[in-house]
Amino acid sequence: MKRHLPIVVLGLAGLVPLAAGAQTVYIPASAHVIGFGGTVWRTDIEIKSCDDSDAEIRIEALERGKENLSPLAESLQVDGGSTLRVNDALSSIFHLIGAAAFRITPLTGCTFITSRTYNDSAGGTYGQYVPAIPESEAFNNKRAAQLIQLSQSDDDTTGYRTAIGLINLTGLNLRLTLQFYSSMGRFFGPLTKTLGPYEYIQLDKAFRNLTFINVPDGYVTISTITPGGSFLAYASVVDNRSGDAIFIPAQGIVPQPEE
Repeated sequence: MKRHLPIVVLGLAGLVPLAAGAQTVYIPASAHVIGFGGTVWRTDIEIKSCDDSDAEIRIEALERGKENLSPLAESLQVDGGSTLRVNDALSSIFHLIGAAAFRITPLTGCTFITSRTYNDSAGGTYGQYVPAIPESEAFNNKRAAQLIQLSQSDDDTTGYRTAIGLINLTGLNLRLTLQFYSSMGRFFGPLTKTLGPYEYIQLDKAFRNLTFINVPDGYVTISTITPGGSFLAYASVVDNRSGDAIFIPAQGIVPQPEE
């Protein structure tokens, strides 16, 4: 089904264009949900045509915590020279309550795509910019991922909490191993997760899976031994007092050359 929503004209710069025939990209996190501490999470997406030509994309919702072999899908069009902003995208496009990753494929023309996920509070919004990540930047059994600048308070009313998101980019079961550390290298232990085909999960208060002590600064490595496995990962670090969040994309761990 095609959706041609009202447009808002804005300027964007410094983005990688997504042209017809180009690779698929992922917005790794979106939400329409009530979260911890009364936070109200929403996601807006922004789509801009690269030039004066009209463009069309296919957007699919990879819903949290389930296999997504046949995900909900819509087509969105944007006029040449214009920008389309879709407010509260998970609800307005797919009529979903919860969380999902977006898989976006170009159909015609060329587009730039960004998003923002935010806590819609009575005192205003506190949000995080979430980029569209090309499939070529995925991790696999030859390239592990790492997430740094993480925090987990032992008190839910102060400090920060960390959520970790994981997306299986394949139609096979994917086994992931997460290793949790303090900034000084203290090892808290491994956590293993198996994701179904195209499954997206988010581990809320992720360090609490292994420790309840205060972790003011920590990091996590993520790897797979699944042949042909491919995944994306991110972290969201949220202020427990305000609900303000920052988005932390995973970085690749380059394997050491064999001697």
